Amino acid sequence: MRKPSGFRLGSSIGEMHDSPIYAVNWSADLYETHPLDKKHGDEDTKESINSNVNGISQKQNLVRCFATCGSNYVTIYEVNTKAGKNNMGSINHQSSNDISSGGLRVRQSYKDPDEDECFYTCAFGGRSIVTPFEYESTSVLIDGSIVLLRSHHNAKANLTKKRTLEESTSTMPDTDADTNAVLEQADGPQLLCVAGKRGIIKVIDPSRRSLLLTLSGHGDEIYDVSFSPIDQSLLISASKDESIRLWNVMNATCVAIFAGHDGHRDSVLSVGWHPLGEKFVSAGMDTSIKVWSLEMLRSSISESHKYRNKKKQIFTSGDKTADRYKCGQNIDIKKKDRQKNSGQNSLFRTVHEQSPIFSTNKVHNAYVDCVQYVGDLILSKSISGTISFWKPDMSIPLNDQPLDSIVTQRRIPSNALSLCDFYIDRCDVWFVRFQTDLDCHTLAIGNTVGEINVWEIGNGSQSNPMKKPIAKLKNAECKSTVRMVSFCPDGKTLIAACDNATVWKWDAIYS
Repeated sequence: MRKPSGFRLGSSIGEMHDSPIYAVNWSADLYETHPLDKKHGDEDTKESINSNVNGISQKQNLVRCFATCGSNYVTIYEVNTKAGKNNMGSINHQSSNDISSGGLRVRQSYKDPDEDECFYTCAFGGRSIVTPFEYESTSVLIDGSIVLLRSHHNAKANLTKKRTLEESTSTMPDTDADTNAVLEQADGPQLLCVAGKRGIIKVIDPSRRSLLLTLSGHGDEIYDVSFSPIDQSLLISASKDESIRLWNVMNATCVAIFAGHDGHRDSVLSVGWHPLGEKFVSAGMDTSIKVWSLEMLRSSISESHKYRNKKKQIFTSGDKTADRYKCGQNIDIKKKDRQKNSGQNSLFRTVHEQSPIFSTNKVHNAYVDCVQYVGDLILSKSISGTISFWKPDMSIPLNDQPLDSIVTQRRIPSNALSLCDFYIDRCDVWFVRFQTDLDCHTLAIGNTVGEINVWEIGNGSQSNPMKKPIAKLKNAECKSTVRMVSFCPDGKTLIAACDNATVWKWDAIYS
C-alpha cells in the first residue's frame, strides 16, 4: 500500500441528535450503491467492478461504508473513497430531504427506543443471513475485499430508511435444524455491534435493517468492542465492571470472562486483538495494560461454534442470565420458565480466566484509554497526552523467579521496552482514541480543539524517543473534541467523529 504524502478536507456532515459521537468503525466490505441512488454523487469518485447479472455484463458502482454511534443513535454512511469534489469544509446537517454531503451519504440510521441509552463503541464483524431478495451475488476482488451486490428485484424496498431498533424484527429460526441451516448460509454483509451505557451489546443486521439479537452479561457500561481479525464470529468487550468478555456472536454465547485476582482493578476502557488472533491486549483506569491468551480456550471456542440456541431460549453468559431480545424489548421470562430451562443452560459453560500472560503499569501513570497491537508491539495512550510505542518483555526477571521448586505461585511478566513516544498537545481528557491504518504505517489521533495529528510509525528507536507528526489536520469550522479517528481499509480516507455531532472526511493525497 502506498503511503500518502498528506490529507485534504473532503467533506463534513452533522448528525441530528446533536450529542457527542464517540466511535467510528469501517466495514471491510464493498457495497453496491442503490440503483435508484446512482444519480447522486460524482461517478468518477466511485470504485467499480464488472459483474455478470442474469448473463448480462454490467458495471457496478461500489462504495465503502462506516458506522458512527453517539447518544442512542447509530448511523451507517456510504463513502466515495477517491478524492473528488468537496464542500470546502462547510457542515451539512442531516435532514429528511438531504442526507448527502460531498462524498458522505447516510445509508441507514437507527434510534434505540431507550432514550437513556448512550452508545460508546461500535464494530463491524460476523456475517448476516440474507435472503435472495436482498443480495443477488457475492464477489471477491483481488485484494480480498468482499463485494455485496443489491438485488434489483426489490429496489424500492432497499431505499435508505430511518428505523428505530424498536421497529426491528428478530429473524432467528425456531428449530435447531433451521438454525444449523441458516448459520451455514451466513455469508452476507457484516453485522454491526454497538454497546454503551446500558452494558448490553446490540447486534444489528444492516442487510435486513433490523436488530438481530442482544448479548447481555456485563454488569455496567461497555466502553469498547472488537472483532477477531481471524474469526469474525468472535467479539471481545471491555466494561466498567472491570471485566472483558469473549463472545461468539453467531451463536449468542459468552465463551469466556477475563477478570479476577490478576485482572483489572478498575474500568476496562480499551481492548485490541493481536494480528494472529491468539491473544489480545486490554487497558483501563487502573493504569495497567494486560495481555490475555486464548491458547487454553481453544476447546471452548470450538464448542461455541457447535452450540445452538433455540429461539427465545434463555442462556447463561457467565454468572448472569442473558435474555434474547426481540423488537428492541426484553422478553419477560418468569422464574419458573428460567428453572425449566436450567438444563439447557448447562449445555455451554463459560470459562473464567483470572490471569493474563503479561501485566504492567510501568508504561503510564494515568488512565490508559486506548491500546492497539502493531505486530508484536503495542501502542497505548494515556490521558497524560502521550502515545507510547513499546514491546512487552515476556520473560520473568531472575529476582522474580521462585527460589524453591516447592513455590508454585505463577509470576506474570511486567517489563516493557520503550521504543518511542508520540506527544499529543491539547488532549487532557479521557476517552479520545487513536487508530493506525491497516498496514500500521500511519498513526492518527484528534485533540480537544478539533485538530488531528498524523505520524509515520516506523520502527521506533530509543535514540529518538519523541516523534514529531508529519501532518496536522485542521479546519476553521471544527473546534470540538475529536473523540475518534478511523482509517478506511484501503487507506484513502480518514474519518473523524466529534463531540459536536459532526463527522469529518479527510482524503489522502499521493505525490
